[in-house]
Amino acid sequence: MKLKNLFFAAAAVLGVVACQNKPSVAEGVTVDPAEITFAKEGETKEVTITTADEWKLSVPEDLSWLEISDKKGTGTTKITLKAAANDSWDRSGNITVKAGMYSARIKISQPGKGEKVDSEIEKLLSRTLGKDEVVEGAVDLKDIQVVAKSKTAGVISDGTAMILVYGSFDAEIGDKGDLKGDLTVYSYRNQVKNAVFTKTGNEGVRYGEPLNLNEVLDSYDWENSRIVYCEAKGTVRYDGSKYYNVFLDGRSKDVSIQYWDGDLATLKDKIVEFSGFFVSGTNHVAVFPVGEIEIKGDAEPEVKPEPGEQTHPLTSNVTWLSEYNADTSASPDKATINGTENVDVLKLGTGKKSGYTTITFPQASTKLSFYAIAWNGKAGTNLVFKSGETEVARVDGLNANSGLANKSPYTITIDDNDFYTVTFSSALTEVVVSTESDKEDCQRAGLFGVNAE
Repeated sequence: MKLKNLFFAAAAVLGVVACQNKPSVAEGVTVDPAEITFAKEGETKEVTITTADEWKLSVPEDLSWLEISDKKGTGTTKITLKAAANDSWDRSGNITVKAGMYSARIKISQPGKGEKVDSEIEKLLSRTLGKDEVVEGAVDLKDIQVVAKSKTAGVISDGTAMILVYGSFDAEIGDKGDLKGDLTVYSYRNQVKNAVFTKTGNEGVRYGEPLNLNEVLDSYDWENSRIVYCEAKGTVRYDGSKYYNVFLDGRSKDVSIQYWDGDLATLKDKIVEFSGFFVSGTNHVAVFPVGEIEIKGDAEPEVKPEPGEQTHPLTSNVTWLSEYNADTSASPDKATINGTENVDVLKLGTGKKSGYTTITFPQASTKLSFYAIAWNGKAGTNLVFKSGETEVARVDGLNANSGLANKSPYTITIDDNDFYTVTFSSALTEVVVSTESDKEDCQRAGLFGVNAE
């Protein structure tokens, strides 16, 4: 009896070992590759399913973002899997291929903006708000820390994400506590206003190494803007309206020093170095300084360019809209061009929105000549001319011009490289002109000296 029991025990052990040594993929169906990682920008991949039987896919809900060419078939088959660009969190899941009694697994993943985290501030940043919308009482944050503070604003962190608090509130840098307020949006950036802070302690702030702002701007995700701790160095110039701007070497965008309690006028025409929180922006890249702004020296005097060669008329014989049109993002403006004042300028588009309007000719014409320039630092803007739904002419790659910036009236220097002539296959009495670009934030242009013949 004991011998018989020992035999059965040995057989059981052998059975366990045999099970443990089975292939990880059943012999009746295999997949190649068994693991796929899609590029963040999106791409299409092929998978070969090898089996002699009918097969079908089991796809979980968390892979609903994946396009699959075939979800069932017979025998060895190639299928395609397509993933669109991932602007959200990292995502992953498993597809199971079943063939009769056998199954195999395809492991799927695609990087995004990082692992999804349970951050209440991140949830506030991810909410979609309309222009100037205010959601009263939407902010109720626990155990946050104030990492930047001035008389007019602050930056708070929950250890994972940060958000700007606009307006005064009773706190100091390093304070920890709870904060309530309203959620609003300004310049495409969600922020808190009407904040009330309840302090529970102060632990000081450890900022760590700041990122280089130039490098941040090179890879910044403007559609999903987040606050970044960084350092910057550049020359402070006053643009004539309300901003003191740091012009960084090699950058087309200027950087506004904002929410600082110091005297900005003392920085004019100085080379400065500072660290702080890049809180994004559109027309101006806003940085909230932390600590001292160090003056490194005096800037070289700003040299105004000499007027270029301009041999064509700046006056126009056509007509366009008489007042700003928000729906079409088109505006009549004035400019001083190569020293000539009060030149009529047609401005089209905004930072991220193309603009268009109708230009009416004095008589049926087959040729249109004009000066055209793109917004400061925004080379890559095109002009498209249409008659009805038909494109009749276009100009690609307008030259960016530093004079077309901020608000009108503009002071612009041009030359004949900014002059264009287009011809039509038949005589027209009007065209619709619009801006176009395959680059983000390159949708603005100015036209003047527009003449039909």
